[in-house]
Amino acid sequence: MKTIKHIILAISFILLVSGGLFPSFGQGEDIFYETYTRGEVISALDPSDRFFTLVTVDPGERESAVIGGFDKSNRDKVFSYLEDKSFLKKLPVDLVFAPGPQGGTDLKSLYALKLPGSLKVPRKSDIQTVTLEEGNREGTFDVLLSFKGEGGDKWAALTRANQGRSIAIVIGEEVVSAPRVMAEIKFGKCRISGNFSISEATRISNVLME
Repeated sequence: MKTIKHIILAISFILLVSGGLFPSFGQGEDIFYETYTRGEVISALDPSDRFFTLVTVDPGERESAVIGGFDKSNRDKVFSYLEDKSFLKKLPVDLVFAPGPQGGTDLKSLYALKLPGSLKVPRKSDIQTVTLEEGNREGTFDVLLSFKGEGGDKWAALTRANQGRSIAIVIGEEVVSAPRVMAEIKFGKCRISGNFSISEATRISNVLME
């Protein structure tokens, strides 16, 4: 029976990472994700890959967490290809794409997230408080988090392991912010910045405290 159980678990894992059956991300407890860089993604693909006709990619800034951009009216077509098993075989097995905001109302940015691995990442249940604070631009707001218990240690470990890289904050299966970590962040504090309006910041706050 143990052998059969192990085989079933192995098959389930293969289906999970080979495309089409990704767990829902940015839902429930998981909101913080490590990311792949633009350089890591595009170097795994042939220049003639259809990906580059669906997603506009600036070859510069290879360390950016933003892989490229696409017209939001083409979202279904874009993600139909990005979730195709034959395409996903070209990329790391723990990679899943997610959309995010970009500079224009008709544009969306594309991020490549890492599915949870061995590193313990803070979860919604680790959040102690959520408050709003005025952002750098007039009329915008940031969302400030504090973690309780082991949440602060998890956040410190996550930021320590990702110095120079971005950590994506995902709400409702979309990246709302992906700040680059410059140094380990101690004392259990996190600021989510994204030039949010008061309604957007309130929505994020409400989701985090559900």
